[in-house]
Amino acid sequence: MEKKNSEFTTNFVFGQFFVPHACSVTDLQLRIENMLLWAANGIGMIVGTLPLACLLQLIGGRKFFSKLNFASFFLRSQAHLEFIEKYFIIGIRLIQGITCAGIFPLIGTLSANWSSLKEQFIFLVWGNLFIQAAPLISWPVVSIMLIQHRRLPYFICGGLNILYAFVWFVFYRDRPQYHPWVNGLELNKIVAGKVKVIRNRFSANHPFASLAKSTSVWAIWVSSFGYYSIIALVTQFLPIYYHSVIKESISDSIFLASSSFIFMFFFTIFHSLCQRFYYLCHDKTSVLVANSVSFLVCSMMCIFLALFLPANNDSLSIACCFSALLSFLTLSIYGFYRSAILVGRFYGQYIIANMQIFVGFSYCFVSMAAMFIIRNKFSLFLSIFLIKFPPIRTMKEISSDNFEWRLLFILMALILLLTAATFGIFGSGDVEEWAKDSWDPSAARRMINFDQIDYNNDECGLIEMRLLKR
Repeated sequence: MEKKNSEFTTNFVFGQFFVPHACSVTDLQLRIENMLLWAANGIGMIVGTLPLACLLQLIGGRKFFSKLNFASFFLRSQAHLEFIEKYFIIGIRLIQGITCAGIFPLIGTLSANWSSLKEQFIFLVWGNLFIQAAPLISWPVVSIMLIQHRRLPYFICGGLNILYAFVWFVFYRDRPQYHPWVNGLELNKIVAGKVKVIRNRFSANHPFASLAKSTSVWAIWVSSFGYYSIIALVTQFLPIYYHSVIKESISDSIFLASSSFIFMFFFTIFHSLCQRFYYLCHDKTSVLVANSVSFLVCSMMCIFLALFLPANNDSLSIACCFSALLSFLTLSIYGFYRSAILVGRFYGQYIIANMQIFVGFSYCFVSMAAMFIIRNKFSLFLSIFLIKFPPIRTMKEISSDNFEWRLLFILMALILLLTAATFGIFGSGDVEEWAKDSWDPSAARRMINFDQIDYNNDECGLIEMRLLKR
């Protein structure tokens, strides 16, 4: 029984399945299937971003996020089935990608509606913590739970989805004006400087048309592609890299991969340290320096991983290198992410929302590149499903050719260099013309009238604000 659980943990965490040589499918067909298995999430993000962004505007974030959690719960309930076809798995992963496509539109909307202009970037930074917290917490916990029972992670994660949906629906409101716990003073601070979006010509048409004409916005999106290409590589392939190349055990590979996100998590939290830097210089200079330094250092580390460390098989040194890689990558948040706020102001939410498309492209590209470059005879699959294609093999049979992984790291270094150059040339810290009137930074004072707030008589804070007016 213990051996069976160990084999299941291997296949669950690393997602390994084997197609025998006697299989009738050609090598090209098999390679395409593997690419679809890995890239299905990214394809779902690309397909689902615009529809879910429109749905978010239609029903509001309160109902939107609750429905996404219920959809995730349903998908998890299907994922634990033992005997399912490969293309059924592709379909489930595609739908999972579609549900994930609502993350960035929700973060953008929440930061615009619930923060002041000076706090909008802080909301984005904290909203970005899910990238670090998910592998940091879930990987070790899931690997331990799988030893106890193979279906336990699905039940626990599904239960958390229901809990999140309930808590979110009870406590969240789409706008601070509608929340009973927000008083007039707090509301005054949040809405100071915001204009009525309904009166602005930018919101009358679809915002993507104005965004697509801005080179600064495209520089932000291209930089996000470089950033999330590294995230996609690490979150999908780092445990496999530790086990197949560095020759660590399965459990050690999982914990080593998870530990690389610790410093990234704390560097993201320590927002005030970087905040002091970009207050000392011009906005454009600060975002260009932060983004360029981050991507250049990360590209050098990718080259270092490709040329030196894999030959030594020193797991501690490689863990430190990956930790440093992700820590320096965090610095780019104060580059292209902050540029989205400076360029778009209140409409930075649309820049963040459409960034989800480029996140999907990054996951598709990295998955397909890995399947093309790593030419081992075994098929890799992500750490969600157990696919029972006979015979199932363990990760011990995976190819450990360092040269293939070196090519992948060099490719990541080239992507970072190209995206850094793009943002360095076209990136900006100055507000666009279509966003200048969306948020007035000089209006950080007491509201003297209610024209800037889309309110009704049932909203909170009206009595307190009338007292302020008197």
